[in-house]
Amino acid sequence: MRINEVITEAKVGTILTKDLQIEVDDHALDRAKQRGVEPRMVDYIIRKQLPKILRKLEKIDVNTQFWVYDWSTETSLGLKKLSSTQPRFLLKTVYYGMPSLTPNVSAILRIS
Repeated sequence: MRINEVITEAKVGTILTKDLQIEVDDHALDRAKQRGVEPRMVDYIIRKQLPKILRKLEKIDVNTQFWVYDWSTETSLGLKKLSSTQPRFLLKTVYYGMPSLTPNVSAILRIS
């Protein structure tokens, strides 16, 4: 990749649940396909598992990137908190397996 190339990622949709708003960017879709993560797994985690950790999600600072790891599916979602007043997040990436902390990721929240 050349230094003057620009990577752009676009929001491709929003998943609304009773408690959460998850905006999905195209990078997450690309990574799901590349890494063999089933879209139904991601949907399951968002709709059924994330509500179990709402209090933990509320404590995350705005613009903070973090992982959520669901042990039952062995799938991780890379999220970014978008609002301090609403439960609004951006799904940035997905990964099959346990994630690692990296310099731009502040936490790994485990769903048990």
